[in-house]
Amino acid sequence: MAKSRRDNKGHALRKGEFQRSQDGRYAYSYTDPLGQRRTIYASNLRDLRIKEDELTKNQLDGLDLYTAEKTTMNMLFDRYIKSKRNLRETTKTNYIYNLFVI
Repeated sequence: MAKSRRDNKGHALRKGEFQRSQDGRYAYSYTDPLGQRRTIYASNLRDLRIKEDELTKNQLDGLDLYTAEKTTMNMLFDRYIKSKRNLRETTKTNYIYNLFVI
């Protein structure tokens, strides 16, 4: 049976979590929707897990906060159109026309 990874206080660490040896801060490493490796930090394990849960919730809700600065208007529009179900072709054409006229 594999041993679980633990911090210097004996707490079990989840996948992606680690404790930095330099300053004892906790970190969680993950891959964002654009494929970049990102890390969030916290001074204690409780705060790190709160940040992890918030990050997971935002990703499930479709809020990519860390990629927001790289999002273009075209990407937002494409995402909006894909979210529409049972959209008539004329309505979709009107959306596209109004996007370029404004």
